[in-house]
This record gives sequence, C-alpha cells and structure tokens, in this order.
Amino acid sequence: MQLLGMVGFGEGLWTQMIGELCLGTFIVAVLTLVALVRRSHALAVAALLVNVVVALLYFPWQAFYVASSDDTDWQSLLTAWQIAATWWAGVSIAAVTITLWLFARAPQRSPKAPDAKPSKRLPELAKAGLVDPGAAGDRPLEE
Repeated sequence: MQLLGMVGFGEGLWTQMIGELCLGTFIVAVLTLVALVRRSHALAVAALLVNVVVALLYFPWQAFYVASSDDTDWQSLLTAWQIAATWWAGVSIAAVTITLWLFARAPQRSPKAPDAKPSKRLPELAKAGLVDPGAAGDRPLEE
C-alpha cells in the first residue's frame, strides 16, 4: 500500500485507522513484554485494558468479514487492515496468556533453613513494630 501518494479522503481515514491500530497493538505488546520481564500483575492488567480499548475503537476482527471489491485502492487497504488485525489477534492472545500465567504463578518465597540463626536485632525490630512480635520470642540469640 502506498502511503505517501495522493489518496482520497476515505482512503486517508482508513490508513489513519490502520496506523492507530498498529500503534495500539505495539503499546499492548510493549506493556505485555515489560509485565513478563518484571513479573508485574499491574502492567499485565494495564496491557489487557489497553487491548480492550484498542479493540473497541477499531473492531479489528471485522477485517476478516469485509467483502472484497475490484477497487485496487480498497484491496491494498484491506490487505493492510487484515495484516494489522492478525498482529492484533496474536498480541492479544499473548497478552491474555502471559497475564494468566503471571496470576497463576505462586509467589516465590525462599524457605527458611531449619538451622538458620535468628537475627540479633530481632527483639529490637519487634519492639519497633517492623517484624512480627511472635518471631522475636524467647529464643536464645547466638553470637
């Protein structure tokens, strides 16, 4: 599709819509990748919310129900719209999958070794309210 030539008003609007769909899809992809790298539930949910907004603004699934015509301008726009919609569908599936994976993962907690020495400052921290007072019981502190 030639984007730099003189096009009609309708083709220009379609080109703008396809560009905005691509931009929205890129934003969802970046948010999803950052959520995956950082293991962030908030970023994963933000990616899904942006994805829903993009879907409601541009209806990308309709790219596959449009009837073709003999107009060569429309054929090139339809091809570009179908490519953008295919990318949107792939990124949407990845975003949902990664979000479900992040929420399904149990938080990683390192188990405390049974022979671990209690901290010398544990009673002080318990008095300051920084740790559970039960953890600062009457255990002998080791030097």
